[in-house]
Amino acid sequence: MQALTKFLVCLGLVTVLALVIYGYAEWLKKLRIDSSVEEYTIIQGVQEALSASIQTFRARVATFEKHISNYQAHKAATSQYVVSKEDVERRELVQQLEEKKALILVQLRKDGAIEKVNSLSENKVQ
Repeated sequence: MQALTKFLVCLGLVTVLALVIYGYAEWLKKLRIDSSVEEYTIIQGVQEALSASIQTFRARVATFEKHISNYQAHKAATSQYVVSKEDVERRELVQQLEEKKALILVQLRKDGAIEKVNSLSENKVQ
């Protein structure tokens, strides 16, 4: 009888231990599933955030390309009217030389030097 009691007590303890181990295994499995779901949710959130960032980046690149295109079109349209600083300086210098030439010719006419040169030229030709 005592042996039977010991056997039943041992069987009860083994059963309780088996139930505890089984419960712990189920809890770990549930925890793994929950953590897998949580990991999946985190991964999904990261993917959505990356997708949104990529879309924003693409939109910014498209806007930047549009600005570049507009700038190039504007530059091409206005480049024919743009004159370099050197060209402006050359034009001013030519204008100043033309004015000096005109003043010198006026002065020479007043002095009669042009007529003298013309008459000397005619004398040499004859």
